[in-house]
Amino acid sequence: MKGKWEEVVRRYKEYPWARNAKLTRSGETALHIAVIENKEYTVKRLVELVDAAESTDLFATTVYM
Repeated sequence: MKGKWEEVVRRYKEYPWARNAKLTRSGETALHIAVIENKEYTVKRLVELVDAAESTDLFATTVYM
């Protein structure tokens, strides 16, 4: 990520599909890399975005069932 974690967070917000993008040969996502690099604040923000997206998806699924 070359220290551009704010850009990563912005892209997670703008492009939900980016949350699943495999960035390494072994399949790590940006969230995995942030954990490996011990970027606690970034990890928290990325997890919040993923949680918010899953909550929205769950709500939409429940409403239309």
